[in-house]
Amino acid sequence: DTGARTVFVEKIRFHGTVTRKVWFEYPYKGIVRDLDGSLTGASRTLPGGETEQGGWITPFYEHLNVSACNLQKDMFDGLVCDSSITLRRCIFWNGQPTHTFKQLDMKFIRLPSAFPEDNETQLTEAELEDQTRYGNIGAQAGDNPLGGWSFPLMVGHTYQMHFNYGVDFTEIDFDRSNLWKEDEYAVLKFNHTEKREKMQIVKNNVELDSFVEKFEMIKKTDDHSSYFVDLENNSTHMLISGKLNANVGRDYMIRGHHCWGDHC
Repeated sequence: DTGARTVFVEKIRFHGTVTRKVWFEYPYKGIVRDLDGSLTGASRTLPGGETEQGGWITPFYEHLNVSACNLQKDMFDGLVCDSSITLRRCIFWNGQPTHTFKQLDMKFIRLPSAFPEDNETQLTEAELEDQTRYGNIGAQAGDNPLGGWSFPLMVGHTYQMHFNYGVDFTEIDFDRSNLWKEDEYAVLKFNHTEKREKMQIVKNNVELDSFVEKFEMIKKTDDHSSYFVDLENNSTHMLISGKLNANVGRDYMIRGHHCWGDHC
């Protein structure tokens, strides 16, 4: 399995001599949801003053390193987060051309704004080139699905994603877990190294309609698979959501065309 599966725990007890409660093994992408705080001891104060117990544990990736989380490598082998955040699984697979994407890393950087407004804050070129800001997700040789990149994402954030060495896909499949709730969403932004004349998201070889404006996509719909293509800046913004587009379902294909039209 390519990993990033979620395990739910509660009412956990440990002997006082225990020095490590969690140990992640390959592919180092697991998600642990502590429902009552008995595993992590995590809690947070709600706006009304009540205390909510519980939290999350996941291996450390820089794009997940937010203020609600702290690295506890010795005891939990990764990040421990309170319940103000939510982690969900996503997966890409079947990147084409196959020989180009075999065993390549996928790289993520968290952008400053969770849901960008019209005056979206941009990272500087120096910040985008700073490799310490990126989380690197390796491809798995195993199945379910074969050769895929599974990864945890934090709900409510925008991430820029690209492959190592700046290679571009002509086709790639995408899916998200069925744990995403209807009010949960995240945005993925793809930058294309080479100019693309056409980007598509398709299901059963039928192209889905893209939005004219990125902010229209974000503000007026929360359907999973909604997308906006910014040809001027050579990028695509895709909305991941727990609310299924009735015409799509969860899994679909993203296609990039270097040339589109009668002139090709």
